[in-house]
Amino acid sequence: MNRPEPTRIYQSGPILRIGMPLLAVLVAAATTAGIQVVLPLRGPWVPVVAAAGGVAVASTLLLWQHVTRRQLEVFDGWFRYVVPGRTLIAHWDDVIEAFSPTSRRRHLLGRHEYIVVLGGGITLRLGSEIGADADLGDEIEARTRGVVAARTAAHIASGRRVAFGPIGVTKDGITVKGIRTRSIPFDRIRDQRLQGRHYLLRSLDNHHTSAIRVSRIPSPGALFDVVEQGREKASAKPIPAWKAA
Repeated sequence: MNRPEPTRIYQSGPILRIGMPLLAVLVAAATTAGIQVVLPLRGPWVPVVAAAGGVAVASTLLLWQHVTRRQLEVFDGWFRYVVPGRTLIAHWDDVIEAFSPTSRRRHLLGRHEYIVVLGGGITLRLGSEIGADADLGDEIEARTRGVVAARTAAHIASGRRVAFGPIGVTKDGITVKGIRTRSIPFDRIRDQRLQGRHYLLRSLDNHHTSAIRVSRIPSPGALFDVVEQGREKASAKPIPAWKAA
């Protein structure tokens, strides 16, 4: 039986794998040089410099181990997340919500960060640890957008309210939390857009456009699709019985 091959593998690049140990060596060399400088001096300078250098070297090596021993393998219907001593396998249908991408926010070592929440409260923080860059956000969005939107539509149809961060969606419309909470029926939404780092929303009752950072909204693409479905249903006028006949 042929073993399935991943369509994409995200892992730390050679710069991280080679650069971090090299940085540890440089820190150790700097510590040795510092000890030589303070050696003629009296007082506790030598143990202080040695301790500081040891902590810096240990921290660098721990960080190197953290960012070079993890990877995300993407398959058509599922993914595998490998960390030291543990492997997690999950289907894309298991994704509850995904912050993707978090406003193109750069974090550790200049990498983009993403958060994926699975059932059971499992949270995966992807980005720096697996050498991911901006294209991982597009990958997550493409794999989970339809799944989250369909699940949300089913919850709404059953009468539940679904929260996308500060935005709540019901079968009648949406609520937006801010300085004051606004309720907007679907038929009163003028337009909505996902533009750069923001989700833009404008109602017929207010010419002002509300701009909400995408980093505050889990699965913003799914939210957009659900709201569009609500607007389409609200705008569809029922046909009178005598005309339908």
